[in-house]
Amino acid sequence: MLINDAIALAYDAGFQMVGIEQGWAAPSGQMLQADGVFFRL
Repeated sequence: MLINDAIALAYDAGFQMVGIEQGWAAPSGQMLQADGVFFRL
């Protein structure tokens, strides 16, 4: 699943992204993993 699909699924379930934290990154600085914080409002 791509990030756009995962976020759309969360939004469709009534959640809203309120934060994102970088996880692993490539030596080039490209973000490879991240944790999203979602709340249902």
